[in-house]
Amino acid sequence: MAWYFEPATTYEGLMSALPYLLLIGIFIYVISKIMWIEALHRTSITKISAMMGLVPMMTLFFAYFYLNEIPEFRQMMGIIPVLVGGYLLTKPIKAS
Repeated sequence: MAWYFEPATTYEGLMSALPYLLLIGIFIYVISKIMWIEALHRTSITKISAMMGLVPMMTLFFAYFYLNEIPEFRQMMGIIPVLVGGYLLTKPIKAS
C-alpha cells in the first residue's frame, strides 16, 4: 500500500537513513541473540519456546500503548489460548 499511497523514496533519502537503519538493525539483532543465549543457559528450551509464544500478545500490548491501536475482539480472544498454552507448557510437573 505504501508503494501506491506514499511518495517514492529518493536515493539520497535512502542513503542518509541507511547508517541509522543498519545501526538499529544490528543493535537489535545482537541484543536479541545475547538475550536468547542467556535464556538458554538459564532455563529449558521448552519454557523459552512457550515464552516466545507470548510475542504476539506483547505486540498487541505495545501497539495499544504506543500506537493507540485498539485490538479487535478476535485478537483479544486469541490471547486466551496463548496464555493457557504457555501455562500448560511451563507449569511445574508434580512428582507422583
